[in-house]
Amino acid sequence: MRIVFDIDGTIACGFFDDSLDKIKRHNAWVNEFEMRGLLIHALKWHIILPGFIELIKWLDQHGIRFDFFSSGIKERNEILVAELLKLALGENRYLEIAPLVKILSRDDLTNYSSDRVVKDLRKVLESSDSLENIVLIDDALSYAHPDQTKNLLLM
Repeated sequence: MRIVFDIDGTIACGFFDDSLDKIKRHNAWVNEFEMRGLLIHALKWHIILPGFIELIKWLDQHGIRFDFFSSGIKERNEILVAELLKLALGENRYLEIAPLVKILSRDDLTNYSSDRVVKDLRKVLESSDSLENIVLIDDALSYAHPDQTKNLLLM
């Protein structure tokens, strides 16, 4: 079993303002996320949705592989996932699993038609994997490959 997580709107939400003070002034609830350690800076500020840290810990403890596929830019995705995994699993465990975790980004989307790009889960497959054993957890149906909707868990 392998789980592929979308990022934006699924496991994290980003802010457009670069100033954390300004974000907090307009969104007092962000203070709670900061106190809980669920605020990460990855080119811009992001909150990690409640429960996701615990889910990553559980998946890791049970040997379930996980990857990330976001239409965000590669640099942001790599920073965010690294910080998220360090937060969830600690620095040492992160360093152990980092080479195994795939982080796919905007450049990895597949042109499906002239006006549509999709997340093709075959891009996370390894030789021993089967598409039937992969689940994409995403908040947007529009990015699901039409031939892989049975792999989609829509949030």
